Parts: sequence; structure tokens; C-alpha cells
Amino acid sequence: MTSPAPLPGEDIGASGRATPWALLRITAVLEGVTAVALLVFPALPIRLLLGHPPRTEMASLGARLAGAALLVLAIACWRFGGRRFTRRSSALVVAIGLYDVLAAGLLISLWAAFPPGGALLWPAAALHVALGFWSAATVFGRKPGGQ
Repeated sequence: MTSPAPLPGEDIGASGRATPWALLRITAVLEGVTAVALLVFPALPIRLLLGHPPRTEMASLGARLAGAALLVLAIACWRFGGRRFTRRSSALVVAIGLYDVLAAGLLISLWAAFPPGGALLWPAAALHVALGFWSAATVFGRKPGGQ
């Protein structure tokens, strides 16, 4: 007897797939910390990324808006970062992977526009590249680290 197709939100049962739990929880924590920093002290993360503080109030407002968006992203990652690989968590991992690729590209373009950049520019870009690869490994069924 065959089992019925899983309902939306249920385990999709793909054997060998890397669990998104750690990826989503790590993303939630990292982006949550960044979000709070951008919301409360926007000059600090901007200085660490660019090497100088925001030059206008509009730039600080933009940083706070980015912080608000990252906070929502962190909450979603924490909420759907369950141990089961579901259709919902799979869609979120795809979205997070796209976000990480775009964030890495934008951080690298910041270096091109504002060389040499701040102390955390290259570490942040490298982290987003690594998380993007981890997302791809999770979605395409390979465990991180090639296991």
C-alpha cells in the first residue's frame, strides 16, 4: 500500500537531503543580530562594512529599513527552521540562498564603490557566499561538506 502525497508543510521525505534546520537557525541568529544593530545603532554596522559612518540621515533611515527587513527574515528563518525538511522550509531555503547570493554581490560591489571597505566587508561577503552554497547543497540534496 502506498502512502498518500504529503500535504503542504509536511515532511517531503527526501532521503539524504541536508536538513535546513542548522542553516535556517544560523541565518536567523546572524541576520537577527545584524537587524538589531541596524535598527538601534545604524552607524556601527555601516562603519564596519564601509569603513565610514552613514553621511546623511537618509542613509541612516535606509539602514534602519534594511534592519527591519532583516528582522522579518530572521523571524521567518527561526519559525520555519524545524528539523523536518518541509515544502515551506524548502521554499525558505531557496529564498535564503537567493538572498545570500544577492547580498554577497552587493557587498562586493560596495568594495568597488568604497575601497578598501570596512573591517567586516570581506568576512560578510564570504559568509554570504558560504551560506549560499549551503542553501544550494540543502535544496539539491547534498549534505554540507560533501557528506
